[in-house]
Amino acid sequence: MQQQLQVTNESLQKTERSRNHQPIDIAFRNITYSVEVEDTTDHQSAVPCRRVMKDKILLNNLTGICKAGHLTAIMGASGAGKTTLLNTLACRIQSKKLVGDISANKSPYNFDNFGDFANYVMQQDLLMETLTVRETLELAANLKLNLSEEEKKVRINRLVRKFKLEKCLDVVVGGHLLKGISGGERKRTSIAFELISDPGVVMLDEPTSGLDSLTSFIIIRYLKQLTEQEGKTIIMTIHQPNSDIY
Repeated sequence: MQQQLQVTNESLQKTERSRNHQPIDIAFRNITYSVEVEDTTDHQSAVPCRRVMKDKILLNNLTGICKAGHLTAIMGASGAGKTTLLNTLACRIQSKKLVGDISANKSPYNFDNFGDFANYVMQQDLLMETLTVRETLELAANLKLNLSEEEKKVRINRLVRKFKLEKCLDVVVGGHLLKGISGGERKRTSIAFELISDPGVVMLDEPTSGLDSLTSFIIIRYLKQLTEQEGKTIIMTIHQPNSDIY
């Protein structure tokens, strides 16, 4: 029998060790999620102009596991439910119509303790337009790390090298009203912003969206390296990857 998605306040044990050292497997079982939509096929309503609603199933009894040390890609056509599943695993959906179980190393987790071991990279980058790339990463380090200034610099420099951000380090991020770094550099900065805390699990929604094939390949290759070299659990959605990325 399906049980409502567990959102208890119980924190994962030994959080700090899980963040940096212990491999983390994300498992989900019997995940079902539906939303109410207007039934446009119902023309028999007794009350004129009355909206008739029905449930539309977005996730239908899904079960799976995302292993540590592996890059798991959620693939499918537009509207197939890729982002919905990712948002469910990231505890970003709170609804009575969401049922099932999710766990990290067999321990249930919720929105409150998700950030203890994992980070989420949205498809739309939310970076401050007036900050440089260096200032953006320094902001992330100051917000997320309880380390000395020297240790923060070491971690920032490591991410800068791995994401090849040296040339744009002192360029403003920019946006609609301010010219700044390129789309590829912006995406790499956004991912580096979330990786500054060295999470054990990283979830990314369409990390290659809007990027050219070379930049997309560089990002996916680095994410793959994170799984192989550091044992991280990487989960991402991707739409129509080219053969090299696949």
